[in-house]
Amino acid sequence: MVRSVLNNYILICSLVSWLATQLLKILTGTYHNRNLSVVEVVLANGGMPSSHAGAVAALCTASLLKYGVDSFQFAFTAVFALVVIRDASGVRNQVGKQAKFINQMFEDERADLKELIGHTPLQVAVGAAVGVLIAIAFWQVY
Repeated sequence: MVRSVLNNYILICSLVSWLATQLLKILTGTYHNRNLSVVEVVLANGGMPSSHAGAVAALCTASLLKYGVDSFQFAFTAVFALVVIRDASGVRNQVGKQAKFINQMFEDERADLKELIGHTPLQVAVGAAVGVLIAIAFWQVY
């Protein structure tokens, strides 16, 4: 069973991309927010780069390379990637902006909502680029 999982090119690409973007997030997050611990950076939502975008971009790219553009697998992963990326950069980003506004309004009453929830377009683009590059690199190996 372990061998089957390790031979699953698509799963490995997605997991490695997620891990790589999380490691990059540690570097960028601790650099920009020196008061945060490594654990806080990894567990926080948002940040540079987007691990959500990285994982689904790797999933989609790996499916494209393995099964082709006219396959069910690619179609499914492409739509899934679009939904996840749109959510990360759109809906969740707006929720974070709303949380920031509410926290400012109720500063005395301590609303204390999480503000870093979504991603900026740049964070999503960098995460997706990492995912695509990892899928292409692993395609050469597998």
